[in-house]
Amino acid sequence: MEALFGNLKNDSYLAHICPEKVPESLKEHTGKVVEKVCWLIGQHWLEGVIDCLVAEIAGNGSVDMQEELKRMFVAVFVFHDTGKVNDNFQCQRMLNRLFKSRKTEVLVPPYGHSFLGSWLYLSFILNRVWKEIDLPEEEKKCLFVYAFFFSYIIRQHHSGGLEDANEEAFLESFAGCYEELQVYLTVWGFEGDGRYIEAVFKNITGIQKEVEKMRKSSFALYALIKLNSSLLTAADYLATHEYVNGYRVEDAGIFQDRQRVEEMISHFRGYKYNRTIYEHLEDFVFSQPQDKSGVHLNRLRTEMAVEVVQTIRNHPDDRLFYIEAPTGGGKTNLSMLALTELMKIHPEIQKVFYVFPYTTLVTQTFQTLKTALGLAPSELVELHSKAVVQGNSEDKEDGLYGDKQQDYIDRLFALFPVCVLSHVKFFDILKSNRKEANYLFHRLANSVVVLDELQSYNPLLWDKMYYLIERYARLFQVRFILMSATLPKIGKLHVPLKGKTDFVDLLPSFFSL
Repeated sequence: MEALFGNLKNDSYLAHICPEKVPESLKEHTGKVVEKVCWLIGQHWLEGVIDCLVAEIAGNGSVDMQEELKRMFVAVFVFHDTGKVNDNFQCQRMLNRLFKSRKTEVLVPPYGHSFLGSWLYLSFILNRVWKEIDLPEEEKKCLFVYAFFFSYIIRQHHSGGLEDANEEAFLESFAGCYEELQVYLTVWGFEGDGRYIEAVFKNITGIQKEVEKMRKSSFALYALIKLNSSLLTAADYLATHEYVNGYRVEDAGIFQDRQRVEEMISHFRGYKYNRTIYEHLEDFVFSQPQDKSGVHLNRLRTEMAVEVVQTIRNHPDDRLFYIEAPTGGGKTNLSMLALTELMKIHPEIQKVFYVFPYTTLVTQTFQTLKTALGLAPSELVELHSKAVVQGNSEDKEDGLYGDKQQDYIDRLFALFPVCVLSHVKFFDILKSNRKEANYLFHRLANSVVVLDELQSYNPLLWDKMYYLIERYARLFQVRFILMSATLPKIGKLHVPLKGKTDFVDLLPSFFSL
């Protein structure tokens, strides 16, 4: 960032203005966004996820190619608002008297900055790939294509989402831009070969077709682009919010304190009948009672609970799990047993998502989790269309419910370590291009996701669900627990996946009954 801004010909560019506040410079805002991105990556342990995605995209590509792809990923955050050097933006939007309006045939609206920022990003990145690094030509061409994908994030970061990119229209929008926009390259001290950059722009469609065969994993690329957009839009929002409202978000809404996790696990193990389960775990004898009675039902529940714990401990590093239990078998408690066992084994697990097809189940489970796990109001939230706005603050007395903006931020970014939400909300996080859904995407990493009532989903979607679940489990270090009374074995569907991850049945002996 310092290298780029060190070449800026004028340090008078503004990023934001606000009544009764000192204007925020472009460099100040960019620095805050980069700081927020680094904070989010650190809090959610995303560096390993990014490395995994980059390695899968590069395939057999060189280590240098992977490093360049990571550099391009990071450069998005530095370049996202470089288009604010647009004279019209400074004059018309920032009321900056040091600049005058300039006639434009390219920028729509004339004061826009996102399109210009994507152009500047591409110009610098393409020039670097072509002139400054030593890579095989095939790898350089791949990086050219990836650069255009990343530039689209900059172009769309103030829109409602990434949307379904029309690649041809997107590429055509750059045609003939160089002559008018080269002045802004000069502003940023660009010293590359403009003629070559323009040639790449004109031929990028052909290059893209040429490298199609070399692109190893479209899903990893999709996930990397989606993750980059999630981090950029979240960090940009938080940084701007901090400037406008003076409130700095410092709680990432995760289980960061290991002692607190141990307290939660201890509370759950002492909750109702769970104490008996753990007291007799080592010497437990299974009888699997068949006769119908209240005593036998309780015994059956205990046996299932013991088997869940034992199976998790025998498969500590697996990522995909089934819990198939009859109605009344206590699936929610079984899932909490599995969840707390996983959190005990893996300190990197920071977040939990409970997902249901019906809002009534969301509300019921919210109360169960709160009581059984001993969760504070700041650790648990309902996320669905009918849920009331819930604050993170514990003291709700008059005047202390306080900053509604803070509560809005907490909810918008789900800054709670345990979220109970509808399946529509959750699968929007996995696949939607809408900005508000994608705000939460980076939170998926290093989490446990419990999907209940799986049989209620449309069978035509099961293979798609399995594809997404398997990919995110492997690439984002997510543990999935799928539950149902009559569980469809989606892991047995024929889905063409390389290195397919198998499901572990947490109640293997009961399936044979």
